[in-house]
Amino acid sequence: MTAAYTYSHLIDDTTAEVNSTVLSPRRVEDFQNLRADRADSALDRRHRFVTSFIYELPFWRNDNNAFVRGFFGGWSLSGTYTAESGEKATVLSGIDSNLNGDAAADRAIRNPNGVKGTGSTVTALCRVAACGTPTAGAIVAYLADNPNAEYIRTGQGAISNSARNTMQLPGINNIDFSVFKNFRMGESRRIQIRADFFNALNHPQYIPGSPNDVQPVATVAFGQVNTLTAATLSVNNPGVQTFNRGDRVFFSNPRVVQLALRFEF
Repeated sequence: MTAAYTYSHLIDDTTAEVNSTVLSPRRVEDFQNLRADRADSALDRRHRFVTSFIYELPFWRNDNNAFVRGFFGGWSLSGTYTAESGEKATVLSGIDSNLNGDAAADRAIRNPNGVKGTGSTVTALCRVAACGTPTAGAIVAYLADNPNAEYIRTGQGAISNSARNTMQLPGINNIDFSVFKNFRMGESRRIQIRADFFNALNHPQYIPGSPNDVQPVATVAFGQVNTLTAATLSVNNPGVQTFNRGDRVFFSNPRVVQLALRFEF
């Protein structure tokens, strides 16, 4: 049996320089002020604990009955338990708020006194009349639709005060388990039959990716604040039904059972 615990803190000023990821936009918002983008990295995993074991069952290995010894004896169990801090997401406005022509969405406004994990859209206020009317005039301000929200959409021309990666996502709490038996065929060959249970306890884990690997997944943006449409579900977007709701956007990573027959030589 082995166990390992690690504590780390990764800080950077950009994580996805070329392509936007599910949780983080590409490039910095202001190339003349890189310090404004210095924050916890999207790759930061503050705490990680992993333990694994392998155990050969002692039952029936030396039974006098050859059938019992061959069929029931010699089974082994193995497993891995992982507990890991979740990723962090950058809350986005879903529009080019800073008007720099970059299609990547800019960050939202953060209200430190707002209700944690909530978001709000805004209503534009125009100089002369209601915005959208012929005599409205220029937009002069934005009014938060929910002033008690923690994250508020940054309207076009407004300035965001939020840092990168401020929204904490759920962590990983996962057990993988295997049971297997080897049938030897001479000194150098054997056949192994096994059953593998990934997420053996079937814990719903709504995370961007998989508890077991780092392969990319086709998931829409997690935290933008723009209007929800059928084609653009989002979890890091204040003002939409899915904001900060990984269970409505991400895969639950349910239990997967794999049966295998392996020949080793």
